[in-house]
Amino acid sequence: MKRRNPESKTEREGVIHVSKICNDSEHIFREVLEEDIGIDAHIELCREKEEPTGIVVGLQIKSGESYIRHENDTSFTFYPSIDDLQYWRSYALPVYLIVYHPSRHQAYWTDVKKELSKTVFEDMLSGLKPKKLIFDKSNILSKNFFPALFDEFTNLGLDDWAYKVFLESVSQVSTDDAKCCFLPPKLLYAMHYLSVKSIKVLLNYIESKQEELTKKISCKIPEKSDADRYVQQIIIELRTELFEKEATGFCLLAFDAEDDRDKVAAKVEEIITSNRYLILRGERIYGNSSWMNHFLLVAVDVWDEKEDTFGELFTTINAQLGPKGASTYEANFYGPKGASIFFTPDYYREYRFVMYRDTSDDLYLFNLCRRCVVTRVRDDDEKFIWVSIGKERVKIYQEWDPALYGYFHCVRAIRKDGEWLPYYEHLLDVEFDVSGQASIDEFIAKAKAAECLRELPIMTENLLRGIYEGMEWGKNFYRDQDEKEEA
Repeated sequence: MKRRNPESKTEREGVIHVSKICNDSEHIFREVLEEDIGIDAHIELCREKEEPTGIVVGLQIKSGESYIRHENDTSFTFYPSIDDLQYWRSYALPVYLIVYHPSRHQAYWTDVKKELSKTVFEDMLSGLKPKKLIFDKSNILSKNFFPALFDEFTNLGLDDWAYKVFLESVSQVSTDDAKCCFLPPKLLYAMHYLSVKSIKVLLNYIESKQEELTKKISCKIPEKSDADRYVQQIIIELRTELFEKEATGFCLLAFDAEDDRDKVAAKVEEIITSNRYLILRGERIYGNSSWMNHFLLVAVDVWDEKEDTFGELFTTINAQLGPKGASTYEANFYGPKGASIFFTPDYYREYRFVMYRDTSDDLYLFNLCRRCVVTRVRDDDEKFIWVSIGKERVKIYQEWDPALYGYFHCVRAIRKDGEWLPYYEHLLDVEFDVSGQASIDEFIAKAKAAECLRELPIMTENLLRGIYEGMEWGKNFYRDQDEKEEA
């Protein structure tokens, strides 16, 4: 004899219960009958009887005690699938998950999109958080569901399948691929289909979770440095895709003389064909007399037209600089890929920039440029830093000697267990001949153990003399600056 599946009866009980409560509350309940793919019904709220508001939400109804796990007096846990989470999260309408307890004749609800807000969904996909939803048992459908909908109604549209595929692929890496910084093809494929909005969200997420993701990936990769580079490569590829979609790039012009740079800066706006641009003036922090140390960074949003635009720019430069022309400057083009690599710590922290012109457009490349800008600040900023070594306390000014400022910035981070920035390794290698992991480990050990300035690693009499001269210089420099501003 053909028999009915007993689970079907239980499932229907939940739908019937929800339908009755909606009808009793005089809201419109519309069951989705065509396909069961994640949404069982829609509800349209009504202010009064027969006065619909146009506010419609989606419901997924789960009926049965098996869905209620780890229950206590105030809550219980529901374990969804990632496919369900992605579907609910990307659904065009707000989605509420309803769990019905048959023996109690009680239905509990939760706002799925609110539960997955901030970085919760991303954390679940990347394995940083367990895939579960916690229900507050005070959220009872018959008591407070409809008042809550009226109080807070939102429609958070989310991205397509590429968002999910990208996050699922972030940690799918082999040791060999990580060493060569090869990203999984699936990740690169999904990245190509991401919208500008989604890429910005993912960039913020990956950058904010960089340390945690590196730690997770390190479980598969023996060398932490390989894991660091792998996560950084993900950021670079995301930025490249975003710069391509926003059609942005920049030209970095290097000059022998500061005056030459400023002459060109005064004229460059005349030949920029875009209405959206940003211009920075800058200098090389670790420069020397044999290099071109003064810079002009010109970012635009019509990068596909860069040859024509910057062809005119070079004509302007030659006209401004006269006979010496091209021998006193050089130019580098940074399209989407180059710009993505430039804005990593090892590169852009070699320069100090100030804002010259800004059209205030919210392009991601422009925002990165703004991060590089140094402004005139007071004691609470890193124009200078205090460093305590035993009983000695020194004040190191950024404007005084960039190499020594960077050295003490590194020492302070070591002694305070602060973040180890990538540019520390570059600085120690270029300026102080400290290279290789063994030498860096020795440097860190000495910096931690030092009880006075003289015991710091690579400290010499010349460095000590420079420190005290620099402190005196900085005090006079800021006093003069303040007097000028008051005048």
